[in-house]
Amino acid sequence: MVLTVEKEKPGMLSLVNKAIKALYRDPQSVFMTAPVRDLLFDGVVINCTLTDFAGKAICTQLKANAKDMERVSEDIFKFSFFGMQNGSLSSQFRVKRGIKNITDIGRVVEFNGQKKLSSWSGEKCNEISGTDGTIFPPFLTSEDKILAFSPELCRTIAAVFERPTTYKGIKGYRYTATLGDMSSNPDEKCFCPTEDTCLKKGSFELSRCAGAPLVVTLPHMYETDEEYLRSVIGQHPEQRKHEIFMEFEPMTGTPLGARRRLQFNIFLHKVDKIDLMKEVPSALLPIFWINEGLELGDKFVNDLNNNLFRTLNILSGVQWTMMGGGLALAAGAVLLHYKKRSGFATVSNPLALAAKSNGIPSVEGSLRY
Repeated sequence: MVLTVEKEKPGMLSLVNKAIKALYRDPQSVFMTAPVRDLLFDGVVINCTLTDFAGKAICTQLKANAKDMERVSEDIFKFSFFGMQNGSLSSQFRVKRGIKNITDIGRVVEFNGQKKLSSWSGEKCNEISGTDGTIFPPFLTSEDKILAFSPELCRTIAAVFERPTTYKGIKGYRYTATLGDMSSNPDEKCFCPTEDTCLKKGSFELSRCAGAPLVVTLPHMYETDEEYLRSVIGQHPEQRKHEIFMEFEPMTGTPLGARRRLQFNIFLHKVDKIDLMKEVPSALLPIFWINEGLELGDKFVNDLNNNLFRTLNILSGVQWTMMGGGLALAAGAVLLHYKKRSGFATVSNPLALAAKSNGIPSVEGSLRY
């Protein structure tokens, strides 16, 4: 709340400072302790039954922007990170079926009725590319980029080929993704919060997308700029535990396994007009991280083996049998032709026949042709 007010209405910071004591019952720290379930889904109670001027003023603003909070009663609200999304209707996608071009299957052409976003400052960042992340085109190669549009981030994430892999006996391709680098990549400059302010490598601000001053990185700030990583003690980034990856059977585009891992952070810094934040150091502070994943079940592995690979093996066997038979027939024909050209024919000497008829001894020979 403080960071949002500081950014949008800095003149109200003194009022917020007074209201905090009433809203949160005179807190002694900028940090709050609450059950994980409350923070993520059930919600932390915000009591707006305040009678003082500062409390009423802040609660009036909260009520006007309460779409992301659960309203328990007229003056009681609950805030959580995902509570309002839990059980709600998902976003609507319009995608291609791949009838004319199979490589277009699943490609998003509209999101919530819009062909492009309006969240960012440039057309490149507002493009809607790739699939919705649940279906992918077949005939993948190591040169392909796997594009998936993420509505939660209001952007497309690109994964590039890393290496071949094997999953339960099925050969596949492994692709990995990062959050890019808006500070150095010209195509990502339009993700910068302002024209003059870009976040460092591996970080991405959600304020234009989600309306909250959250910054997304990979967990433990894996593949994130060292300055952000060093600002908080206790982070230990590891590729195996913290990367985003997808594995596919390349011929069909079937996902064999995937992990989407994201960490949500907030920039913490000193705010002189807020008593609890006068001595706060500057840091990109982790709040929590999520690990979403899938692995292809045994039923679908068996379906791939029985319906695809076994058929391909049979066809391959038939193909080699036909090729072998064809080669054998060709070899037989060549051999027969060669024998006919290289054989011997016995021809009776006409002179010998005449001599024999006259009682004269004759000599018969062979003629090579």
